[in-house]
Amino acid sequence: AQRRWCLCGNLRFDTVASRKAKLNEATPGTQENSPPAACALPWAKLPCQISGSRKDTSDAARTDAHELGCPPYAAWPSLGFEPPSPKASSAMAFAGAARRGLRPCLRARTGNGTGVHYRSAAAATALRRPQSTMAKAMDEEDFVAETVDICQEFANKPQTGLSLKQLLQAGLGVRQDQRAAHEETLLQVAKFIHGELPTRIARRVVDLGSIPELRDTESVRYVHRLYAKTFREVLEAPAPDTPEKEASFAAKLQELFDRHTRTPYRMACGAYELKQRLGDNGGEDITETHAHVDSFLTDLHTSRIGLRVLSGQYLALRQSQEDAARRIGLIDLETSPADVAAAAIGDATQICEHAYGVAPAVTVRGCLDRTFAYLPEHLHRMLVELLVNSMRATCEARGGGDGGLPDVKVIIADGASNEDVGIKVSDEGGGMNRRDQERSFSYLFTTADAAVQARVIAEGASGEGPVAGLGYGLPLTRAYARYFGGDMQLISMEGHGTHAWLHLSRVGDASEPLP
Repeated sequence: AQRRWCLCGNLRFDTVASRKAKLNEATPGTQENSPPAACALPWAKLPCQISGSRKDTSDAARTDAHELGCPPYAAWPSLGFEPPSPKASSAMAFAGAARRGLRPCLRARTGNGTGVHYRSAAAATALRRPQSTMAKAMDEEDFVAETVDICQEFANKPQTGLSLKQLLQAGLGVRQDQRAAHEETLLQVAKFIHGELPTRIARRVVDLGSIPELRDTESVRYVHRLYAKTFREVLEAPAPDTPEKEASFAAKLQELFDRHTRTPYRMACGAYELKQRLGDNGGEDITETHAHVDSFLTDLHTSRIGLRVLSGQYLALRQSQEDAARRIGLIDLETSPADVAAAAIGDATQICEHAYGVAPAVTVRGCLDRTFAYLPEHLHRMLVELLVNSMRATCEARGGGDGGLPDVKVIIADGASNEDVGIKVSDEGGGMNRRDQERSFSYLFTTADAAVQARVIAEGASGEGPVAGLGYGLPLTRAYARYFGGDMQLISMEGHGTHAWLHLSRVGDASEPLP
């Protein structure tokens, strides 16, 4: 029997049968199972009292709030309602909305959370406004709150997971020589993405507002607004059912793809802010007391990987590629682990030299001539993260010695009958104790000292580069490895060094591990 009424998307009242009687008494003629019309609010005739804690107490604000029918807080209990929290909208929010041209819109949402049902034409019209108009019409907090409510409906829809083989097969269809077949396949891919993205993004918008420890940090609030804005724009994008609309959709998708490049860095900053706020956490292990935060971050980044693979594959298929004979969008049919490792070694060496002025040498051994179908950009990112970790540990543990730095070793294992392609990165950087090894895959743990973490935050590292020093390298690497059926393992010998194993699944039927 419970039903939640929302006014302007921010004031929430939970009513039960005993409260409905008071509501109906105050509004004669209102049906029990439908919300009252905006012009027949039960509190429209009540004198408006503005809380003294609100800054805006002007006569104009009082008048606007009164005209909009905002009840005095003191009168709410008699109507069976609870006053909003200090962060919720108040009479001033109503008044501000009125001055910005918004009228209150009533809507009802069933208690089981199946979706949001707009019961007024004004609310439906507001939803159909372009995002830029919406953003101008309400402040950022109201915009995000409205978007979260809309996302509830989409977040309940099932996601459609894809395998690497399915991405490859779709790409082969786009590569057909016949122009008509090429355009038709591209339209089908675009339509699938257009229908799939709102569901995936909606889940992240809802989740980003559900973790109290992180949602109040500046960095996570920024990411939340970013996802909310992206959801609105994807939702408002016309269906790509013609070549012209498909081209327009691709341009919008490229814009959104670039917009979220720095998300890992910003979320790492949010985790850093949380750790700074908690301090020593009363001597307790933050990775244990806040394990739910780790679970949330794992879901967020796994979902982000999927969004970028889905969008990136489609965008790459639209572009002419020099190595088109072996490249299907993001997938290289002849990915060479040795070649990718060589490029990753160069990037990791540059990062290490920038931080420490020196970097250990890296040797590569094993199956150097084998290739397999994979996403080389993913493999490059994973290897850079592992190499930077090994180089940093080596510099910090052995940098002061006279014998020079010991080499970091990369071994590639592959064979025609191998289930996976295996890559091992080994160092002699002093290793970790068993407790730190268990915590190494937590987004809230890092072996880097406070000075290193502060430097990374201050430098504003790129979200697509390694977030070295903030504890994101290993958990993100494992998320990338697991995305298409692979894995990553770590074994460390305290006082000596660490071995990290990458297991990369060949093109198969393993579907995305969608959260």
